[in-house]
Amino acid sequence: MRTKEFLLRIIGCFIVLGGLNGCGKTQEIILPGFSYLSDTIALDVADVVVVSTADPSQEVSNPLMPVSIRQTLEDWANKRFVAAGKKGKALITIKEVHTVSGGLKKAEDIHVLFNSDKPDYFGAKALVTIEVIGTESYSKGEAQAFLERRVEIESDVKLGFRRRLWQQFVQTFMNALDDQMMLNLATYLPKVLVE
Repeated sequence: MRTKEFLLRIIGCFIVLGGLNGCGKTQEIILPGFSYLSDTIALDVADVVVVSTADPSQEVSNPLMPVSIRQTLEDWANKRFVAAGKKGKALITIKEVHTVSGGLKKAEDIHVLFNSDKPDYFGAKALVTIEVIGTESYSKGEAQAFLERRVEIESDVKLGFRRRLWQQFVQTFMNALDDQMMLNLATYLPKVLVE
């Protein structure tokens, strides 16, 4: 009789451990990366200048949103566009960067929190302009990209996973902003793009 109980306990332990093992794994998200990183855009200007006039207080400081969209925009502008002309300049201005978040808990909270009343969210909006002055083709011209997005997060998503969701959000946000800027450059300032 005791052998039977012992065997049932061992089987029960394996079932519980197997169940815990299955519950402990969170599906890994694959970050999309920055699609524009491997490709610079040559502009028919002698100089490319990047400036930011956006209000720094508009970007939320939150430990669960560790990647700064402002810094990512500056890196994008500095790495994506290069001068390949003999005269004129391109002035890339980051005019607006605004991030929002709601309901996101502090990083030191280690448990899963449920809040069915109001879902957590984060979002961002950005406005960037590229103004060309005194080039071979344009005495003055401008193209801009504006993007605003917001994402709701399930309240029971673990805090560490939220950081990954924010990173993914920043990457998809920047890829969409880049696509919009390239479309507007091709539409409004096509001759500034060097093949």
